[in-house]
Amino acid sequence: MSIDTHTNLPQDQTITNHALNVLKAFACIAVVFIHVTFPGKTGHIIKDMSGWAVPIFYMISGYYTGENNPERIKKKLLKTTKIFLYAYLCHLIFHFFLAALNHSAGAWLAENYTWKTPIKYLLFCTVDFAVPLWYLIGSIETYVFWYYVVKRNKENAAMKALAFLFAMRIAIFIVCETYGLPWYLKINFATCSLPWFLAGKLFSSEKGQKYTNAKMGTLILIAIAGAVIMLLPTILETRLRFSCIGVVPLSFCLFLIAVKCSARKASKALAFVGSELSMNVYVFHPLIAVLCKNICCNTWHMETVWYSWTLPLFTALASIFFAQIIGRLKRVRTKE
Repeated sequence: MSIDTHTNLPQDQTITNHALNVLKAFACIAVVFIHVTFPGKTGHIIKDMSGWAVPIFYMISGYYTGENNPERIKKKLLKTTKIFLYAYLCHLIFHFFLAALNHSAGAWLAENYTWKTPIKYLLFCTVDFAVPLWYLIGSIETYVFWYYVVKRNKENAAMKALAFLFAMRIAIFIVCETYGLPWYLKINFATCSLPWFLAGKLFSSEKGQKYTNAKMGTLILIAIAGAVIMLLPTILETRLRFSCIGVVPLSFCLFLIAVKCSARKASKALAFVGSELSMNVYVFHPLIAVLCKNICCNTWHMETVWYSWTLPLFTALASIFFAQIIGRLKRVRTKE
């Protein structure tokens, strides 16, 4: 099984927004830089600046959900669930195999499967040995929630909670990051995936036209302000970690800029990466990173400053290459 990541457009929309696909391409690369970091303070800055990436994926999901049709939402839910199960199985086999090579398979299973495991999966969307998969768990739970909202015609009531959800997200992130609490405590679908999904829905609606019609210069200025807010805690080394505040305006504005640029020409290569490869890059880059580290450190003994700076870039390129291979294999199998 391979992962099909082509954007599903609403039934009433026939033109693909290539600018959003380009944004997805940059977003999947930014996700790599979050998990495979550059060294030193520069690495922290790049990691902080990449905080817009996952929100973009959620907003695009909400934007392209289309009409509030329960059957359409159910199809997206089933598709996302299949992707998650496939990705989870790949990560499980990979890490169990590595543990077996180190004669620690039993210890690995005991560490990763305890009574806390289902709680982490359901409440905190966290898989300890495959952290990036939290995005897929959050997507599944968001689609389940939205399915029942639509079935009960409560869409307007859900949209009214948007500001509250973002306020809760900011409060949880600030507390967890300021006091150095475990990462998973700030991850849940209600504040990490649902508000971004709802924002995407808002921007695709008539009520959201006042945002999509905003002047380009205004959006750029707000995006820059958001980026500055994101960087201040790291640059100034403040005790209060408030980067999450800047993520909101930066993510919104990048998304809206891409929406406004829908009629403009975009790089076909980047649009292809975003449309066809981004999900596979997102899912498999942690595994590619482990392989790259093992090859460079254990085989080539490249534990140098040069290695630290090139590993994130090499991982991103290798992940794109691997995603391309998966795509080609799928097309070959489809033709057969």
